[in-house]
Amino acid sequence: MSATVVLVHGAWHGAWCWRPVERRIRSKALDVVALDLPGHGDSTEPLGDFEADVATVNAALDAADGPVVLVGHSYAGAVISAAGHHDAVRDLAFVCAWMPDRDETVSGLAEQFPVDHDEPAMKMEDDGLVLTDYGLREVLYHDASTALDTARLLVVPENLAKFQTPGGNPAWLTKPVTYVRCLLDRIAHPDLQTFLAERADADIIDLDVGHMPQFAAADALTTAIAELARG
Repeated sequence: MSATVVLVHGAWHGAWCWRPVERRIRSKALDVVALDLPGHGDSTEPLGDFEADVATVNAALDAADGPVVLVGHSYAGAVISAAGHHDAVRDLAFVCAWMPDRDETVSGLAEQFPVDHDEPAMKMEDDGLVLTDYGLREVLYHDASTALDTARLLVVPENLAKFQTPGGNPAWLTKPVTYVRCLLDRIAHPDLQTFLAERADADIIDLDVGHMPQFAAADALTTAIAELARG
């Protein structure tokens, strides 16, 4: 039985960043849902904390009809690590994503595997942590420039506390895991991705792209996810 694909976006983004992959998955006659976490994309809720993000994913899993392949990009790796215990989840897929263990945080893992930048990629403002234009242009979208103007319009501030919240007992200890490792990533260090994937005993798929493979390698990413959905 084919599984429904549930796509969870990373920090600052929304379901919109999954659209190229979502369209391709749907064209393969597979069911797919791309979520907006609170305060992102088309969500009318206020910007939430880590627990609110997990609750949003759990609500979508409650509504699923049959098994689910739960896919998390970037920060959402922490979210699906927590929500992935849901009985509907058959497989977990992490796309250049953070996968903290019980007492770890996204920020802590990033500090262990720092990436050097010529300028700040993000900064704190009154409404939260925001990406700088340098961060968008040279760190996240350096090889996905056709989506840069869209990203400039649609990215939103982020709640810094999310990156500092331990996720608890992770589902990747007990569920099958696939890790899409992005070898040109300038925010999630490839060595970090390797460490996380190997620790989780994941099946690893390598893409020679940066942090936004939804745009830079939509066909290859879709193929990987669709194969999981078909079991």
